[in-house]
Order: sequence, then C-alpha cells, then structure tokens
Amino acid sequence: MKLLETRNGRCGEWANCFTGMCRALGHEARYVLDWTDHVWTEVFLESLGNRWVHLDPCENAFDAPKMYERGWGKKLTYIIAFSSREVADVTP
Repeated sequence: MKLLETRNGRCGEWANCFTGMCRALGHEARYVLDWTDHVWTEVFLESLGNRWVHLDPCENAFDAPKMYERGWGKKLTYIIAFSSREVADVTP
C-alpha cells in the first residue's frame, strides 16, 4: 500500500486503512464519518466497558471523541458509523 510506504495521506485514507487493520486483527471496528469533512475509526472494546471507543489514526488519538469540538473548534453535524453489520446514526 502506497499509504504505508509514503506515510502521506488524508484522514479518509488513514481511517480506511486503520479500520481494515483492526478488523484483520479480529476486532469489531467501524468507520465513522462526520458529514462536515472528517472520518475516524471506532473499535468495540469489552475491556473498556463494552462500548465503542474512538480512535483517530491521523491525530494519534485514543478515546477522545470531543477533540474535534474542543480542540479544533469544529461543529460536528451528522455522524454516521459503518460497521460490517450495520450503518448507524451516531450523532450525539
């Protein structure tokens, strides 16, 4: 994969790659899209209370879903999560 060779890509490319890697390792993972223009990964972790945990490979972020609004000053709009089993509206 050119992305891994060059380490140069956009958030969507990194989220696609990272979500695929998580799934290949046996984790239940989903690709999450904010309609305003950002994507990230969430992984379902039993060890953290049986919940979906935010992971952003572009920002090196773990369990920090509020980082976009608090850190970036971004107003999230419509957020959709795509897993192997469902598509869900996860807008807070």
